Amino acid sequence: MRLDDYVSVISEIKLRGVRVHNLKGIDLDLPLNRLIAITGVSGAGKSSLAFDTLYAEGQRRYIGTFSAYTRQFLEKLDKPDADVIEGLPPAVAVTSTRSRPETLTRNTVGTATEIHDHLSLLFARIGEVFCPQCERRVFPATPATVAQAADEFLEETRYLITFPLDVRPDSNRDALADLLRSTGFTRIRTHGMVVSLEAGPLPAPDEGEEVIDVVIDRLKRGTENGTRRLDSIETAFIKGFGRCRLIAENGAVRTFFQGWRCSGCIRVFLPPDPRLFRYSSPLGACPTCQGFGQVVESDHTGWRGSIICPSCHGARLRSEALAVKVDGIDIVALSSRKIPQIAAFLNGLDSRQSDHPVVRQVVGQVSRRLETLCRIGLQELTLDRPLNHLAGGEVQRVKLTAALSSGLVNTLYVFDEPSGGLHTSDLGRLISAIQQLRDAGNTVIVVEHDPEVIRAADLIVDIGPGAGEAGGTILFVQSPANLASVEGSLTADYLNGKKSLPIPERRKAPDRGHLTLKGVRGNNLKNIDVAFPLNLLCVVTGVSGAGKSTLIEGTLYPALRNRIKEESRPTKPFDDLATTRQIDAVILVDQTPIGRSGRSNPVTYLKAFDEIRKTFAATHESKLRNYSAARFSFNIEGGRCDACEGNGFLRIDMQFLPDVLVRCAECRGTRYRPETLEISYRGRNIAEVLDMTAREAFGYFRQRPKVQARLRPLLDLGLEYLRLGQPASTLSGGEAQRLKIANFISSSPGAITRNAGKSPTLFLFDEPTKGLHPSEIPKLIEALRSLLTLGHSLIVIEHAPHFIAAADWVIDLGPGAGDEGGQVISEGTPEAVAKTKTPTGTVLSGILSPERNL
Repeated sequence: MRLDDYVSVISEIKLRGVRVHNLKGIDLDLPLNRLIAITGVSGAGKSSLAFDTLYAEGQRRYIGTFSAYTRQFLEKLDKPDADVIEGLPPAVAVTSTRSRPETLTRNTVGTATEIHDHLSLLFARIGEVFCPQCERRVFPATPATVAQAADEFLEETRYLITFPLDVRPDSNRDALADLLRSTGFTRIRTHGMVVSLEAGPLPAPDEGEEVIDVVIDRLKRGTENGTRRLDSIETAFIKGFGRCRLIAENGAVRTFFQGWRCSGCIRVFLPPDPRLFRYSSPLGACPTCQGFGQVVESDHTGWRGSIICPSCHGARLRSEALAVKVDGIDIVALSSRKIPQIAAFLNGLDSRQSDHPVVRQVVGQVSRRLETLCRIGLQELTLDRPLNHLAGGEVQRVKLTAALSSGLVNTLYVFDEPSGGLHTSDLGRLISAIQQLRDAGNTVIVVEHDPEVIRAADLIVDIGPGAGEAGGTILFVQSPANLASVEGSLTADYLNGKKSLPIPERRKAPDRGHLTLKGVRGNNLKNIDVAFPLNLLCVVTGVSGAGKSTLIEGTLYPALRNRIKEESRPTKPFDDLATTRQIDAVILVDQTPIGRSGRSNPVTYLKAFDEIRKTFAATHESKLRNYSAARFSFNIEGGRCDACEGNGFLRIDMQFLPDVLVRCAECRGTRYRPETLEISYRGRNIAEVLDMTAREAFGYFRQRPKVQARLRPLLDLGLEYLRLGQPASTLSGGEAQRLKIANFISSSPGAITRNAGKSPTLFLFDEPTKGLHPSEIPKLIEALRSLLTLGHSLIVIEHAPHFIAAADWVIDLGPGAGDEGGQVISEGTPEAVAKTKTPTGTVLSGILSPERNL
């Protein structure tokens, strides 16, 4: 049977008895070539089904089709705990995971979409090298190109074909003359004159090193023999070690090099090669910053940050790469342009060089990707924008562009909340792109909370009813049109309108002072003045790319840090920063991971693990063995597994595929040595405690109030389903933000507080609703408002309509993205903004009743 025939027979993915994490032996049939939304409250088991079952098994089977080198690792990959998994196509995961902003990375929009690879080929094949010092075009000479240069002389012009010879002042000139004569040369040119070697000794040298020209041939333009001229030029290159000169009778001299050397300043360049334009390649990367564009530096306060590389000035590439230009522009300058500008440049190039096969190929491939970026709302980006400077939703849409351009069919694509980072008005383009992926012959699964994206699916799979052990069952499998009859599902209740998010009776008035930024003009911001009211919930919103992140994360946050902590953080340009109320600290609570290592997890971040380790060290058996609290740490040697160094997994380099994480064969993922696991507290060892959810652990440590005090904020913020030892890399951006809030509320001296204590603090949030079910947003708002009661202030970047409707004050940026944005188009209470015709106002007007006038 052919593969196409096999695919046509298999029409669905069959799952039986799936018990991954908290899934309770579920049975499920998923049709192929459909858009399927997996919904449910946080911790219900959505990711367990989508990523840890479907994607993990699809990846495992896909790797099994590759070489013997790859297959030797297949047995190390954990197989999902299920009775039957059938009909599963190869799988691709598209997530929003990103690294910390301060983490140096070579990943950019251009590399993630593979556009940079295509542009590298274009510059290597049709690019021209220009010396930055002499501004001359540099190209390797051949006998043919030198002959063409000779043809530029006027008719009847006499000229010489020579090669230069460097002569030191102390050289034996008589011996040199004898050597030249013995090899068949009879004339040289020195001091502007042609001298016969038979006429006597060489003329006296000038001071310093002297360059003489050994004459190969004397010709007259228009009457020379073409074959003889080419032979003479080739001889000059051979005898002159790659150098040849044409000297006209008027004294004009032209020097040619067979290598990539400037004929004016003799500077050597590298030949254009695709690797020369890739900052991930040793050939092209700047030697100082190794292709990162930045170097790490510390200031007097001890803050470690990155600064622009002093050698390449952020270009990432070595100077030889920047000397190569296409239509007068180098690849770095082209990559710094906005997406529509790059498309226009390539279209113009294609119209002039449409007969060039490389131009046709590159323009075709790149144009499709650029068109997709614009279609899904990323037209304001530049190709050189680092991925760790993008919002999580933007990262995922960039990866979606690569997926749409791959041409793959019969593939399973799994998305993790692709609506993240998108304004409601932008969702239509995203949905259209995902549906296009489905229509190309793929099965698309999205883990989602946004109602508009869910309603666009062909099928909804809802998991619940609660989080952790209270979830893990299938509540319904229905098309969006058949939800009216569904009972017992919070998702269905919110989609049907049976439940809605509460709107506060009254707003806090902006009467506690303001924080004002004046003349803000970073990126696309149009020299704006913005006043942020303090001690209330202030939301900054607007379409994607309007300038929200530039305003808050790129300007306000570093400017305040520099003023309060006397740091030297790079800041987008602005004129003035003033406040009418004291602010002692500023904290950015973004979607970046909570830890810097693979061993970071909620229990260590909240400092609850210190008390838990003390509890185990205080047991009778530990005292008999002389085990201290350090014995139960997986961050230091002693009690941890030596094979995986306490990570619980090993990272395997798959060469041509992304690295694969496999469970450690020595400790089976427990992180500890067997003798450490022999110690138990109330019937459980340290590994079993780390596998508990926050809710389970809170009850388990009922006799340890210090542990409970550290864990309680997790319950208050709706994170009771998180497992204590869950790797930080598996947390969503919204979960990471709420964990940082929990850290502050618990008065931990951890990373978020930065010694801020309970002094007046300004909190800056980046879309904290990401990863939240609509039913969980009220609990988040309550936790945020608890910070206001302590005297703190909140500024939140957000797109979720009901969260915006619950704010006290709204600052709306726009009207469009990129160059069309960067202005404050409305501000005030949600009711005031709802009366405007802005995209945000239109959304709010559909939520707020017209008679409200608070």
